[in-house]
Amino acid sequence: MIDKALIYKQIKDFNAKPFNPSVLNSTTVEQSYLYINDGTANDAALFLQYLKAEETAFSDWENKTDLNVLDMASGSGNLTSHLVLENFKDFEKITLNDLNDEANKDVIKHFPDGKATFSKYDFLDLSQWKNVAKADLIVFNPQIGGNYTKGISKIEKVSTVFSENELEDFLIEKGIDTANLNITQDETERKILIQSEELSKTELQKIQKEVKIFNYYDVFIQAKQTKEEGSKSNIVKFRQILDKISYSTSWLIFYGEVSVFESLFADFDTVFDYWIGGVKTGSHIIIASKQDFSGKKCFEKSGNTFVEIPNCEKDSSFSDDDADISALEQEIKATIQELYQKETTASLPISKEEKKMTNNTQSFEIQQVASFGNVNFPYKNILLKGVPGTGKSRLINENLIKKQLGFGSITHENILRINIHSASSNADLMQGIGISANKGQVEYSEKQGLILNHLKKAIASPFQPFVIVLEEIQENSLNELIGDLIYLIEDDKRVDIQAFVKENGAQSYESIEHFFDALCAWKADLHFVEIPYLIDAQTKYRKLVVPKNLFFFCTSNYRDDKKIIEDNLLRRFELIEIYPKYDSEVIDNQEVAAFLQLLNETIVTQFKDSEIHPDRFMIGHAAWIKVSDEQSFCRALLKAITEFKDIREIEFSTLKPILEVVKKELPFGLDKSLLEGNYKNVIEQLQAKAYSDIL
Repeated sequence: MIDKALIYKQIKDFNAKPFNPSVLNSTTVEQSYLYINDGTANDAALFLQYLKAEETAFSDWENKTDLNVLDMASGSGNLTSHLVLENFKDFEKITLNDLNDEANKDVIKHFPDGKATFSKYDFLDLSQWKNVAKADLIVFNPQIGGNYTKGISKIEKVSTVFSENELEDFLIEKGIDTANLNITQDETERKILIQSEELSKTELQKIQKEVKIFNYYDVFIQAKQTKEEGSKSNIVKFRQILDKISYSTSWLIFYGEVSVFESLFADFDTVFDYWIGGVKTGSHIIIASKQDFSGKKCFEKSGNTFVEIPNCEKDSSFSDDDADISALEQEIKATIQELYQKETTASLPISKEEKKMTNNTQSFEIQQVASFGNVNFPYKNILLKGVPGTGKSRLINENLIKKQLGFGSITHENILRINIHSASSNADLMQGIGISANKGQVEYSEKQGLILNHLKKAIASPFQPFVIVLEEIQENSLNELIGDLIYLIEDDKRVDIQAFVKENGAQSYESIEHFFDALCAWKADLHFVEIPYLIDAQTKYRKLVVPKNLFFFCTSNYRDDKKIIEDNLLRRFELIEIYPKYDSEVIDNQEVAAFLQLLNETIVTQFKDSEIHPDRFMIGHAAWIKVSDEQSFCRALLKAITEFKDIREIEFSTLKPILEVVKKELPFGLDKSLLEGNYKNVIEQLQAKAYSDIL
């Protein structure tokens, strides 16, 4: 009999261990390596239980006892242990694979002899997997395990093409003339070579752009008198291994971002997709197979069960950018709830980690861990400004955080994301006073705010980039929220902690205050501010600096023109205006894109004489990205009309000339009478088409 409780406890204890026990506020092993927490592992097990009971694809799973399970990137083993132990009475074998063997060696001790084994293979090196047996169930979390640097996978996010046809037939379907092409396929290298004696290198590159990866073969090109051009992708390397160790009937359980799943498993016909937190972006739990049972179905959690999301689409007023933040908020709420349950003596709980942070007697150490990312990115402070729905958050996530700074995930522990609102306070972000009750005795302690805590982590790890993302900063005064930092965030006032470490070594200090004293002694003209101890009766101050490896990325909407961004803030930020986009890489339907462009051009023309900045009335492109039919078009346009009516409070007489122009170019054959009348008439007609399934 397997002692599940013992296995789960061992994993939980391991995940909770400090990554570096000798360092103040060291993150846990779970956080440092992005290991799966108990909440996610339990949810995955519950989701599989639900599918076994509800989906015919799993009809033969109830009494299955001969299951061979392989976790290709097991981390602490938490995900696979919960999946298997909660869903199968017995199984043949579990293999936990991970380059880091510290966790798994202890986990497998608590399984009966032969039931669990450990391997240490790189999931991007085919040569290591030659003698591995095929598995019935494969678990994969691309963030961790088989090939990573401190939790960051090397799997690219590249669109892959999967087709039942050969490449030549596929190109013909795309309208590409293949008469001058010679296409050869190398099975061993998983490479397709497109050669031509007539076409130029540039012409071949255009073809290659359409099919960089085709049916999990890397596509190379070669023009006359040129060398082969292309690269071997990690996606194809991974698929070579997956195809070797799986049957055509094997099942996959995936945890990660949907875009990664779609890149790696485009040929999986049956997909059961659990939207964690009910949002489309962020990490999902996906159970899939190449067998054609059910197509794709999406689910969200409702209590202790799951409900299907019709057509894998949810009508929401949030953009994809907002969904990233929603997923993060769900994660934060779960963490707070867990801390609250653990704190049995406090009426207003303060976590143990938070108490350690406010204890000035704790030692402080610079972590000279392996560097990653680009700490030398020249723009330390960037403010993206524009109307809602223009992709400001997406630009921060995909371009600044991933491409420029080199992060593999937007939820990395070195990234702090805060949504500013009217109730945000300096105590939340910088420092405040925490109150707790212990056996009737009221106790006060200093509570470090989110930004101050993150800043100290950045100081302690100067060889890694750290990011603070502040969303919607127009909703409050940053001077009041982070006033202590405004002076220090300028480039020439930041402190080069790396240079200090290179001269003095990565040594331990009695406290962070002693470290700051050593820093000031090292450089006489160091820029710092002094902040008070909040619960000390003496008039004492401590120093605060901002390191060069900390980046501030902010967004601001034109939503409320009464809220202004202070001059001293603008002087210290690279201000970039973000406008709506209309190209095919952003909006799928070009007829829709042309309509939106005309709408915005007409809006600017209408307001140019009465407004200093008429572009603040423009409509962002986020709601129009996936518009593909009459109904989805009317939903997007309805949001724009409602914004003018209810948020901006624009008289219909002002909006009417705009509608008179754009109604002549309505897509999908819509009648121009749709936009005639008054607000009531227009909204009723748009609603009738947008929500015909409801009204």
